[in-house]
Amino acid sequence: DWSSDVCSSDLAHRSIRFQQGSAKNLPFPNDGIDLVYTSLALEQMESIRGAVLAEIGRVAGSHASFFEAFREFNGTSIQRAYVFAERYFRGSMQDLRDVGFRDVRAFADLPQKIWMNNVHVLASK
Repeated sequence: DWSSDVCSSDLAHRSIRFQQGSAKNLPFPNDGIDLVYTSLALEQMESIRGAVLAEIGRVAGSHASFFEAFREFNGTSIQRAYVFAERYFRGSMQDLRDVGFRDVRAFADLPQKIWMNNVHVLASK
């Protein structure tokens, strides 16, 4: 019975806590978050990219998942021009290694628009 499964897991949400903060100064301890997840958020933070990635590296305890437009996957003229004109995220996968992630893997076989490729990147410490 599906409804009994829902009821038995109905308390899981009680351990979730939402907290607002600045991406440049996250209100969490070092290595305090099991999984940091971004989805098309970094594209809006190009002007503070270094600080935001450093904070993600600081608070991530072991893993991070990014769905973003990393530089390595936006190399055509159209993509570079679009990213530059919109002042979108220009970070690279090396940036993730620079903030402490050792294993960085990208999954790019996703439906894409011709002007910007977003990829799913999994990173671990």
